[in-house]
Amino acid sequence: MFYASLLFCWISLNGPQCVVAEDSLGPYKEIAQCQERIEDMSERILEEMPFAEVRGSKCDRGGDSGVYKGFSEFT
Repeated sequence: MFYASLLFCWISLNGPQCVVAEDSLGPYKEIAQCQERIEDMSERILEEMPFAEVRGSKCDRGGDSGVYKGFSEFT
């Protein structure tokens, strides 16, 4: 099972702010389903916060700690 999450950031009056958004619809049996959900989440975040930038994404198998150890892409 795969769990989708995104790292997105924006500039605020207090400086750069970043948040990890975790999917509330998963988990997904196939990684392709998870990646599709990441695309949907990215589009939704950018619709709601056009000044934000998605900086990373991850389809994680989940497991023991629930702590994400890294993201798949950074720009």
